[in-house]
Amino acid sequence: MNIDNYAAAQHPSENLFNTKKNFSLEIISCGSHHLGETWKTPIQQVAFWRYIISSENGCGFYSGSKKIEIQADQIYMIPPFSDIITWQETNPHFFYIHFNAPKSFERSRNQYHILPLDTESKERVERLRQSIPSGLTNKPSTLIQAVLLCSTALIEISQDDLVSAEEDSAIDDIMDKIRNLYIKEYRTEDIAARIGMCPDAFIRRFKAYAGMTPYQYFLSARISTAAYLLGNTDKTIEEISEFVGFKDRFQFSQSFKNRTEYTPGKYRRMVRMPNK
Repeated sequence: MNIDNYAAAQHPSENLFNTKKNFSLEIISCGSHHLGETWKTPIQQVAFWRYIISSENGCGFYSGSKKIEIQADQIYMIPPFSDIITWQETNPHFFYIHFNAPKSFERSRNQYHILPLDTESKERVERLRQSIPSGLTNKPSTLIQAVLLCSTALIEISQDDLVSAEEDSAIDDIMDKIRNLYIKEYRTEDIAARIGMCPDAFIRRFKAYAGMTPYQYFLSARISTAAYLLGNTDKTIEEISEFVGFKDRFQFSQSFKNRTEYTPGKYRRMVRMPNK
């Protein structure tokens, strides 16, 4: 994908349907490989969903004081901004999808959801594993298969587990502009002025609606976009750093590692690891 057109493109093939209220899923990355050492670090709070399937037991995560072992042939859905710590005893084969969902699915009461892996989804996962030996391809058929897996899993999550908020079109507009990188330099005063609010009131209103501060959302959106570009384009780290709005590679690398535990270079090598 040409990153100059990233904000406008948004993968039309990933839209489930278009009505007056748009409902779409955005696939950030998708991969299939052995964990290696990559699971032995905390999962930081990030602004996207994780869809995970493991080939065997022997790894998992802590949610609070509860130790969860990831079982083979089950789907693990980890919502945005979940604060979990991972653990690993074996080296299983992982299939994963990172994706953004509509706002009605952005906030969950639970840190994770465990779903059964039905026959149809299992077959679809196997087809995807064959078609994405190294990260995500931009073939429409691959994207559609990934969207079908994620949307089917979201449907299975109880609506009682989702935190709903009254629609706030002004904040929605700001969130869309941040997510699509129309706002590349963060200044609370400037962003608040776009909707005629003082900074303090804007921060309170944004956090009440989005579940985080505007700056947290701003940083997560930039890191999420950078992660997608690292895994799915050949743009240099310097080019990606400039595109998502960091002043230099050092600042970008530091921020990326703080959020993901990986440098941009290591993350790129990890998500492009050949299928084994």
